[in-house]
Amino acid sequence: MEKFLRTSLLIFVITNSELLYANSPEKAQSAAMQKYGLKLNVLCGINIVVEYDAVSLKKNNKDIGYGQTDGDGECDEPLRYMWYACQNAGGKAAIKKLGVSKVICKGVTGNAGKLSKSGSTIIVDRAFEESKHYARSFQQFKKIAGTAIKLSEEDPYHDSGWQKFGSQENPVTNTMSYCLVDGQKKSFEGYNTIYSSHEHQKRSGTFKCWNDGVQIMDLAIVAGKKTGYLSNIRDDYRSLETYKDNQRHGDQQTFDKGILTSHSSYQLGKEVWAKEYFKNNKLKSYNLYGSGETARIYFNENGKVDSIDCTPATKADAVLSKICGFGKPSTVRLYDSNGKIKNTFVFKDGLMESRKAGESDNGGKSDVKFVGGKKNGPEKYTGKNGKLASTTQWKDGLKNGPEKFFHTDGKKVIKLVIWKNDKIEETTDFYLNENPKTKETFLAAKKKKVQKFYDSGKLMNEGNLVSCPNRYGGGVRMGSFAPTARSQK
Repeated sequence: MEKFLRTSLLIFVITNSELLYANSPEKAQSAAMQKYGLKLNVLCGINIVVEYDAVSLKKNNKDIGYGQTDGDGECDEPLRYMWYACQNAGGKAAIKKLGVSKVICKGVTGNAGKLSKSGSTIIVDRAFEESKHYARSFQQFKKIAGTAIKLSEEDPYHDSGWQKFGSQENPVTNTMSYCLVDGQKKSFEGYNTIYSSHEHQKRSGTFKCWNDGVQIMDLAIVAGKKTGYLSNIRDDYRSLETYKDNQRHGDQQTFDKGILTSHSSYQLGKEVWAKEYFKNNKLKSYNLYGSGETARIYFNENGKVDSIDCTPATKADAVLSKICGFGKPSTVRLYDSNGKIKNTFVFKDGLMESRKAGESDNGGKSDVKFVGGKKNGPEKYTGKNGKLASTTQWKDGLKNGPEKFFHTDGKKVIKLVIWKNDKIEETTDFYLNENPKTKETFLAAKKKKVQKFYDSGKLMNEGNLVSCPNRYGGGVRMGSFAPTARSQK
């Protein structure tokens, strides 16, 4: 944990280097509160602020006016004395009785400064090139405070204890947004990476965080593996993640402006199901993940089904069971964004029984039946012109029999493919007069007979082609075509 705190401090110093080391009284004022003031208020039980009068400091102190220093060595001296005083009960009581609420630092002419008190304000008059200002100011502060103060080091520039105090983390006073790291209160800033060092270095620890009074993190890390939940917040976006042994496990959610946008469930790193939602809280999509199969349903913003895939695994699922036809067959119509039907499906026991084309151009344009979830019988495809485009014969999900492709008139066959168990046996291309143009007959895996015809139907030439591998690993066709007496015009 100590290493994590040192790392966090280093990041703060780098990202705020301009603030802390820019030789500017304005920025040194903020740095004084960040480095000393906030911690001092908690230690002493006071509420003090620091103010640098940048105009007078730059005007009367040449080193500040030239940007050689910001004057913090002299200006912050009262804070150092208060820190020493508050390390024991008597000194703390004296500082509280002093009733100081502000330390103001001003630049003055001459070579001798002064430390004084006016009402609830301690005033530091800083002079240019004063020798050992700290010796003078220490005596003046003790007189004002009316208590004995013992310094470990007279010179503030060599006071390692004071320097270490300034580098410590500021106390957390926010009661609504904070974190507990192993029971120790920490700042809410950087909460989403507060556990990273333990995870990366395979250490153990407990982490709890609250934002505006709502708990958003409860993690236990054992040897670098986290278990529990955490939220990530970025502007209007928020996510909830749950883990077990460093793997996603249980509910995961995302929100946009407080509205649920996605919800999913994991089982030791494996996604079980996932839902997405429209801004009106209506379901947008639902995916159910099984062993090698995914069932899914997508909706339009108007609540109509846009696409669907069912599987037998949906039987026990509350969302998909009824729509996938368990209990009795279910008819499902898919719609496009214009409200036109893309396809009509019939499901039974999670398997498709039939599919019919609708009037929308965005859907599948074929009609076919299924047996056991596999295509069986003829499948008819319709072209965009509404005419028959092709027909295919299926058996147990395999192409078997003739597959015909039609001219745009929906009547003339321009190509015929003969299938057997999903393998092509023969293909024929036709002229528009329906006479054969080219015919290929597959004799073996790498051999086929090719015949070419005139539009009159007479044979032009024929020959056998064999597929042979070349030296580059590809294949070439080798063979010859010879006209026959029958093919002569």
